[in-house]
Amino acid sequence: MLAAFSDAAFDPGRVTLWQSDDGPLTQDDAERILVRSRTECIGPFTTAEMVQSLGMREGAVKIALAHLEGTGNILRGQFMPGKVEEEFCDRRILARIHRDTIGRLRKEIEPVSPAILMRFLISWQHAASPSKVRHEGGLLEVIEQIQGFEAAAGAWESEILPSRVVDYSSEMLDSLCLSGEVAWGRFSRRPIDEDIPVTKGTLTRTGRISLGLRQSIAWLLNEPSLDEKELLGAQGEVLNYLMHGGASFIQDIISATGRLPSDVEDSLWRLAAGGLITSDGFTAVRGMINGTAKKQPRRTPTFGRGLRRRLPSSRWSLLEGKVDEEGAIEARAEQLLHRYGIVFPEILAREANAPRWRDLVRIYRRLEARGEIRGGRFVSNFIGEQFAIPEAVERLRTIRRAEQDDKLVGLSACDPLNLVGVTTPGSKVPALLGNRVVYRNGVPIASLESGEIQWRDELNDLTRSEVLSILTPPRDATVGRRRLTA
Repeated sequence: MLAAFSDAAFDPGRVTLWQSDDGPLTQDDAERILVRSRTECIGPFTTAEMVQSLGMREGAVKIALAHLEGTGNILRGQFMPGKVEEEFCDRRILARIHRDTIGRLRKEIEPVSPAILMRFLISWQHAASPSKVRHEGGLLEVIEQIQGFEAAAGAWESEILPSRVVDYSSEMLDSLCLSGEVAWGRFSRRPIDEDIPVTKGTLTRTGRISLGLRQSIAWLLNEPSLDEKELLGAQGEVLNYLMHGGASFIQDIISATGRLPSDVEDSLWRLAAGGLITSDGFTAVRGMINGTAKKQPRRTPTFGRGLRRRLPSSRWSLLEGKVDEEGAIEARAEQLLHRYGIVFPEILAREANAPRWRDLVRIYRRLEARGEIRGGRFVSNFIGEQFAIPEAVERLRTIRRAEQDDKLVGLSACDPLNLVGVTTPGSKVPALLGNRVVYRNGVPIASLESGEIQWRDELNDLTRSEVLSILTPPRDATVGRRRLTA
């Protein structure tokens, strides 16, 4: 002050407070002004550092900081690495630090090719050795990762789950379902039209269903596309009974409704196809796939009982759950990150239940600002923002540095990793039951489409022979063996 106003003089006996428009400043006002002016020109600081910097009483500094925090000018937390004391920082400076940090982290990322991305995804989703899982615990981990993805009912136990779980058996899935940990259903609900023929309106082996943890059903389900109370006939009676009677065996439903077994069974599959009901085990679905759920009536030796049908033994119940829309979108956004590790618009091309990208970007940017995920350009050849889990970024780097092993990986076209023509060059492979695709070093080299092999790369005779053995449809994956046409 003396350097700026050379003719000024300081008289300790005649000290007057600086005048403002509202009158003279009090000591508390002056202390707040000094503390605020200091916070606007420094980064994160502790109370002790502010006391030392201004030479003020600690109590006065704490009162000033509490006032500034209450008005939203500063934020409290731990901002500097290695600091254990509570820190404060001006809101605008902290926002600038976040922007600079995010920009620096994004520049550190070196994008990889789509082929390396595919190698990463195969490892990330346990679709090839040595990343495959074992036992029920491993199966539960796989289901938690791919829950909500829709695939043909006949593909789940024939190809999708066995490709990820060593020595997979149906008893594993039954155990998880009957214990209440896993549920199946059509999570993307659709209208139910009673005028549609049974062969088209009911759930079939090619119909799409999903697996998921029961605790996640609420946010996995879409909003109902039809008022269930408007259903008439056998479907309305069956649904009404389940709404009031709870989980029931099919024989109980037949007795309560007085309907023919065939009518009740067809109604159950129609309601399941619409995403309104499920069963407590996968036995009913397996019976429908194998054709044993609709066996012809057989005659019993007991007199007076006439014809009797063998019906699925699973209990049927409503597929329902309630959650707020915003919470469901956030949960699905996090689920997609868990499924793919790295998320961008193209990789979600086969996700029927994925939220709109603009809604996902809003959530991902918020998670990036918190430091929970990374943003940047992880994969080349794709424009727009990309987001990834930190663990996925590290594994992607590891795979990029690893040598190629030329191992062949065969997957169902219904698999979430059928990204041929989406993240890899070439035409798409239709996600139909029986179609398959073979990858080598993350590049699709051949595919089986409607019984015909499409060669997508130059291969020697030995490799072609290995590809043919991989593309041979499993005995329970199609209705009988198809003749491969090269």
